[in-house]
Amino acid sequence: GDEAAAHAGTVEFSDDGVPPKKKKKRQEQNVEPQATGQGRGGGRGGRGGDGGGKGKGRGGKGGGWKEDTSRPSALQMLRPRAGRSHTLSVALPASIIENAQTWELRAVLVGQIARALTIFAVDEVVLFEDRADAPKNDDDDGVSKYLAFFVRNLQYLETPQYLRRQLMPMHRDLKWVGLLAPLDAPHHLRKGERLPYREGAVMAKEKWPPKPDGDDEVGCWVNCGLPEPVWIAGVEIPTDVR
Repeated sequence: GDEAAAHAGTVEFSDDGVPPKKKKKRQEQNVEPQATGQGRGGGRGGRGGDGGGKGKGRGGKGGGWKEDTSRPSALQMLRPRAGRSHTLSVALPASIIENAQTWELRAVLVGQIARALTIFAVDEVVLFEDRADAPKNDDDDGVSKYLAFFVRNLQYLETPQYLRRQLMPMHRDLKWVGLLAPLDAPHHLRKGERLPYREGAVMAKEKWPPKPDGDDEVGCWVNCGLPEPVWIAGVEIPTDVR
């Protein structure tokens, strides 16, 4: 018994004075792990390996494939596989924004509603009065101030950015539009984007550039958000028509 106890309490040391078990453990810790992309965690995927792969969970810093989600149409789940044979309409009561405490919060709420409507490709939005005792709008148009605020801010958000200055006159209801995030709707094209169709508005005649050389037809210049306006030949369209 004494011999076994003495043997159990004996610790062997290597030449550098470190026990073999500790030395082996240190060597294992100093070995560089191969970047498999699975990271250091199993449940959430850890951080992911810097070398490549997507990781198991949220990991995968580099080398992994990333989907561009900068606009709603980039998401696979929202891409229509075929044209719809119907239109999608949504009816909303004006009292939705009345529940917000300030006009700033009401503007933000309108922006969130507009964003959701854009993501789900709603074609038509119908706003209606649901309270007969709602305070009337100061513009004397027969609607409540909440309905007028709702409509005007939705119209502003739906209009492409390059047409807002031309088509949306200054109004007190648009005081907080700077708080609203852009919709990034499919018809809100940037200068460098190309699609078969682009929305535009007819420019005022005093801002028209000279007609194209050799074109004697009637026509009009249209602002389509490009560096130069577009000449529409063969038809005269009134100013500010979208």
